[in-house]
Amino acid sequence: MHVWLALLSVALSGEDGSPTPNDLSVAPGIEARRIEGAAAATGPMISYEVHYVTIAGLDWRGKFGPQLTPVARQGGASVWAADAATLSEWMTFCQSDPKCNILQSPKVTTPASGEVSLAHGESIYYVAHLERVADGPPNKASKLAFKPEIDRLHNGVRARLSLGKVEEQGLRARFVLERDRILAFQTSQYREMVTPIENDKVEPKGLLASGVNRLAQPRAASLGGTIQIPVVDSARVDGEWLIPTDGALIVSLGGVVKPGKVLGFGEVRSEELVVIRYRPEPGQAPTPIEPEQTAATRPSRLQAPAAN
Repeated sequence: MHVWLALLSVALSGEDGSPTPNDLSVAPGIEARRIEGAAAATGPMISYEVHYVTIAGLDWRGKFGPQLTPVARQGGASVWAADAATLSEWMTFCQSDPKCNILQSPKVTTPASGEVSLAHGESIYYVAHLERVADGPPNKASKLAFKPEIDRLHNGVRARLSLGKVEEQGLRARFVLERDRILAFQTSQYREMVTPIENDKVEPKGLLASGVNRLAQPRAASLGGTIQIPVVDSARVDGEWLIPTDGALIVSLGGVVKPGKVLGFGEVRSEELVVIRYRPEPGQAPTPIEPEQTAATRPSRLQAPAAN
């Protein structure tokens, strides 16, 4: 399944020489909003700038590894800090590769300690459960229906930034980043017999009554439904880290693997990264707070059952 909704190459521009694609329009499937946190937001006004980068292969690690400062490693995810010069060189390297794609999220302005939620991708709805509605036990009901229970999965990247505090060397904040990639949907069938009510016999009359009678009698029938089981590749990283002034945090959420034949391992064909920056915004009004999103009761997209 092709999870990215839009991939745009960006021009590098910025008054300070740093790679800031200010003219890049926000791509569909990307959201950024300020949400109401557990406590009232305080601190100087700042804005977060987040870019989603898909880069071909892993060669960039060998080239830039010595210039990046390791911050954290959790499972298959890694976090580095990059200063302004390294960030500019790295972004130039990405832009020069035609296979590298960069997406920009909307800018969110908030008091430093405020909470910000970002998402890239799409919501996929699927049939997670079937509620049995019947007038009798399994295989003995005369009336039967299956009411589907719809659930939702995010296919993409989500991030939450909060509890920021401006320090001499940058902004220290709490980060939670999650990536869910839906690989497939397995299916499972449930079936049972519906038994006709005995006193509902049809008794036609006439010359052909005996033959019609045999054909017209209610007969047991099989009724079934399908549930879907998602197969998801997930990664998560969380912690409290410092975004360097004029620099950025670069977060790898793991590689996209091309299936191989040796011991189940394959060749990494691309890597998904999130670049997080901040900028002081003195005198700017904060982005309005938006309510948290909840699962829709009437989904706009329902994933069709796939073959096993």
